[in-house]
Amino acid sequence: MNFFRANVGDEIQSSSFSASNVASARRQGFEIKIEEVVNEYFRDGWNYTYLENLGVPSGFDHRVVLANSPRHTVNYYAIITPNKKWEMDPTLRYESQRLFGE
Repeated sequence: MNFFRANVGDEIQSSSFSASNVASARRQGFEIKIEEVVNEYFRDGWNYTYLENLGVPSGFDHRVVLANSPRHTVNYYAIITPNKKWEMDPTLRYESQRLFGE
């Protein structure tokens, strides 16, 4: 399990259609990861991330939830190694709705 926190100043927030300046931002959350080795041919794992991404974009005087910031993300992956020359690693991802600022 990991906890993370980053305070960022004067960043550019972009999306597919626009870019804007964010005076300050704070990203914090935690991640839990579990891995399992079944045998030499198969191993798998999953992780969960909780993210709180707040900032003060142009036109705001207080922190709001920043755009394109999913609150919850879950990944499941399986690594299949049929021989020593190659491996397959399919991944499934769930991402909660991308939140948009006020």
